[in-house]
Amino acid sequence: MSLASIEDLVVNLWPDHIAAAVAAPDPKRGERVILAMTKPGATRAEVQTWMKMKGSSEIMCPSSVVALDAIPLLGSGKINYVALAKALRESGDAG
Repeated sequence: MSLASIEDLVVNLWPDHIAAAVAAPDPKRGERVILAMTKPGATRAEVQTWMKMKGSSEIMCPSSVVALDAIPLLGSGKINYVALAKALRESGDAG
C-alpha cells in the first residue's frame, strides 16, 4: 500500500483541499494509516465510500481521518510529513 496512492485517490474526492497520509505505529497490525485533510468535517466513512466507488481495496482505506485547519508545508510548498506526523502524535491522533 502506497501512502501517495491513498492521497491521489482522496484528492479527487475533495480537489480544493490538501490530503496527506502518514503511517503510525499500531500494536496489532504494526502500522496504520492516518489521513489528514484540510476539509472541515471530513470522515473516514466518506473516504471509505469514495475509495470503494473507485475500486480500491479495503486495505487502502485509512484507519482514521483527521480534519486539520492546515497541513504543514515545507518552504518548497510540498507537504512536511515529519512535522505532520509529529503534530498528529502530539495531538493524540497518531496513537
